[in-house]
Amino acid sequence: MEASMIRNGFAVATFLFASVAFAQNERGTITGTVTDPDKGIVVGVQVQAKHVATAMVYKTDSSRTGAFTFSQLPPGMYELSAPVTGFTFAPYIKKDLRLDAGQTLTANIRLEWPINLGTVGDDTFLTLRNRYAGLSGPAPHALDGKPDLSGIWNGSPDPNPEGASVLP
Repeated sequence: MEASMIRNGFAVATFLFASVAFAQNERGTITGTVTDPDKGIVVGVQVQAKHVATAMVYKTDSSRTGAFTFSQLPPGMYELSAPVTGFTFAPYIKKDLRLDAGQTLTANIRLEWPINLGTVGDDTFLTLRNRYAGLSGPAPHALDGKPDLSGIWNGSPDPNPEGASVLP
């Protein structure tokens, strides 16, 4: 009777160990390096891996060596992107990356220059500034009758503008 219980306990332990071991292989890894057009490493770029079927987005940043790793990802189709903020590089997206269970997929990211040449002062901010440069019409006035030069009237592209208020 005691030997039977030991055998049953051993069988249950073996089953649990095997299920944990197999469960670890049900995930995959996406890894790579972020480089610029001159093949130099790019540090601190946010990289996103979007699981297409679930729309779940996983995020990480490139390290000081330009490397990034997404581990323990569920298998499936992914979109890899680097929605670069700032004006130095154009956003990057790569679709139709298939990740299988237990696979380590290498997907290097080579960022490209945007329309500009990546030089100081040659960026898309100039395009935005020029859009609002030719405003015409009278400037709004504060409650005391003086011109309100706070900048609210010059067509700020702020997506979350605050309401107008009297300055102290």
